[in-house]
Amino acid sequence: MEHNKGKIKFEVKDAALSIAMFFTVFFFSSAEMFFVNKDEFALDADKVLVPMLLLALASSACGFLILTAARKISKKLYTAVECTGLGLLLSFYVQMLFLNGRMLTIGEDQTKTLDDTRLLVTNTAVYFLVFTVPFLIKALAAKKQEKSSIKKISKNMTVFVSVLIFLMQLMGLIASAAEASKQKIPFDYDRYLSYEPAFSLSKEGNIVVFLVDRLDSTWFEVFLSDKPELTQTFDGFTYYANNVSNYTATFPSIINMFTHREYGFDIKYYDFLYEAWGERCIFDDLKDAGYDVDLLACRNSTYHDLKNIENRCDNIYYTDKMLKINYGIIMITMSDISMGKIMPYLFKPLFINKYTTDFSANFYSYTDMPDDYMIKKVCSEGDVRFYKYLDKHGLNADAENKKFVFTHFNGAHDVSRDVSEISPDFADGMEADTETTVMGVFEILNRYFEQMKELGIYDNSTIIIMADHGRQPYELNHGNGMELNAPITATLAIKPAGAQRGRFGIDAQSELSNIDFAASVLEYAGINHDSYGMSYNDIIKNNIHRERTLQTMNVKSDDEILKTAKYSITGNARDFNNWKVINDD
Repeated sequence: MEHNKGKIKFEVKDAALSIAMFFTVFFFSSAEMFFVNKDEFALDADKVLVPMLLLALASSACGFLILTAARKISKKLYTAVECTGLGLLLSFYVQMLFLNGRMLTIGEDQTKTLDDTRLLVTNTAVYFLVFTVPFLIKALAAKKQEKSSIKKISKNMTVFVSVLIFLMQLMGLIASAAEASKQKIPFDYDRYLSYEPAFSLSKEGNIVVFLVDRLDSTWFEVFLSDKPELTQTFDGFTYYANNVSNYTATFPSIINMFTHREYGFDIKYYDFLYEAWGERCIFDDLKDAGYDVDLLACRNSTYHDLKNIENRCDNIYYTDKMLKINYGIIMITMSDISMGKIMPYLFKPLFINKYTTDFSANFYSYTDMPDDYMIKKVCSEGDVRFYKYLDKHGLNADAENKKFVFTHFNGAHDVSRDVSEISPDFADGMEADTETTVMGVFEILNRYFEQMKELGIYDNSTIIIMADHGRQPYELNHGNGMELNAPITATLAIKPAGAQRGRFGIDAQSELSNIDFAASVLEYAGINHDSYGMSYNDIIKNNIHRERTLQTMNVKSDDEILKTAKYSITGNARDFNNWKVINDD
């Protein structure tokens, strides 16, 4: 009976040590890293941490078997293995808890740490000193009598330390998970915005919007001057030269257009997006009126999380069988990151230096990415991808319901040679600039409109071409300040359903703003727009003169968007004498 009791005590001790050590290595440290840096991961918790939990359990079982085998071979071997395990556990925990204050982040060169010799030597010395503590206690206990204090400590320290470290880490992890649950981080790797529904229009009527990012109206006029044949592309359109945006950046311009919500610069951008999408927007009005809504827009600046638009947009598709979760890569990567966390500075580079800031990009892959997959970030590559889908599959007029389609092109946002795949005028060796880049988008629009005409749906569709904002303030003042020395206006051209073909009109008088977008879309759809204010047509037909505003911004990062000068504009926005700085506090 006493023999069995002693055996059970050994098994409890072996299990406690194995579980504490391997959960520290493979689960606790990686889970803590996940929850503290949740926004750096491409997948959600269950995909990342469940395999690590299974790895920790399997490793714990192996550790238990190793201790059991060592105990059966010899007492000295067992003591050596036990002390090694406990010493490592203590070193790991002390390093994580007290000695990682100077640990650099993933993506930075960890070898920089080695430049500080004093820090390196001190850290390494403390690390290995902690490791030897169990050996020292066992050595001292061997020389003492059975009932001595040091003997009791020697017998109980493994279970006590193992359970204590396990519980301490468990409590810390629970706290980190609770804090991380407050973060609004989207994990929509299993869904995407599809081109397919957006390329299916209705014979009954459509509202098609093309937003060309950063297309300042001054640039648009230069392009028209350089290539007068563009007026043939904009067949039946009227260009409104006196239009301003409400902000000077994509966020919050587009979300303001859809929801009519003003951004107060008092909360993080994604908190505002959740709040704004949490209320009614024009998508809801369009859906209620029987329209299908297809959105092809930038994730970061528009919807942030597909959950915000999942019941509003009809072009959200699931990746289904093409999604592959790379669990092997997840376990290797997370194990390396974990080892980098628990190791002394001397050894951290061995585990962490191989990774960059996008270390989780390979956690999943698509076995066969379809043509209709819209990449989540609007960029020149995305413009080319849109063009290739149009070129390969074309438009159709098979939609059962009327359509509202909103497409966000990168346009003038970046200068890129990617559009050489689109524009036939982009010759080899031609230097990429704003004009040549935007010409690629205009070529897409030309082919799109030609296909609409062939399908017989061009004339009964309303088409809007617009910019979310014009040039950035720093491009106009040629300095570090944010105040303007010239006006910023945003391109707006509209072809209403039924517009006369063969003409390109210019209206330089009507005082329009992107804030009028929501009401205008609803009016073109035949829906009451009173709750969204005046429409373009309300202002044009009634020759309304009103104050318009433009809020300039300094976008330092997604989490730090600062309001700078706010302008009141009365009359002709192209005349900077009509711009006045106002105090909005």
